[in-house]
Amino acid sequence: MYNKIKIFVFIAIASFALMIALSVTGEMIPFRYATAVIVTIFSLFFIFGLSMVPIMIKAVLRGNISLWNRYPVSGRGFSERMRQRIIENEKGIFYALLISFWAVYILGLAIALPFMIKDKFFEPEMPQPGASIYSKPLKKSSLGVIASPSTTLRINSAKQSREIAAAPLGPRNDFFRGLKIRMES
Repeated sequence: MYNKIKIFVFIAIASFALMIALSVTGEMIPFRYATAVIVTIFSLFFIFGLSMVPIMIKAVLRGNISLWNRYPVSGRGFSERMRQRIIENEKGIFYALLISFWAVYILGLAIALPFMIKDKFFEPEMPQPGASIYSKPLKKSSLGVIASPSTTLRINSAKQSREIAAAPLGPRNDFFRGLKIRMES
């Protein structure tokens, strides 16, 4: 695996390209396949993340070793001994880091996946005819409330009560359109 890093480069490029292709063609896919598309994009994103780990580890290790070989440190201090050990054990360090990072990714997925299923992350919402993607209602999550841009926020203040509407940041930015903040005493 250490010498076959090109496989991971190919997997990363292919999964990223497939995510882009599914995102672009997502509107053409019938709604009944929406769950499959969501699961596929999530899986491709996870595969992309896993395939980038060995690429980045090898790039950092090889970059450091090439710099150390080009600019050696004189003397026999601690840094020189550490450099020599890293150079001698490059493959072992690569595998140790790879297994550690992959374990953290998989552990994170194992922790998050039950919450994602409970919150119906993989179940799409039925689109309303003519509705903008920015006019979704509040979605209750097991970890709290996820606010949408069309939500009115109420802020309690001891002295005043008012409602604030946020202005859009630019002519093409619809994210903040309709956002209102209400302050109540």
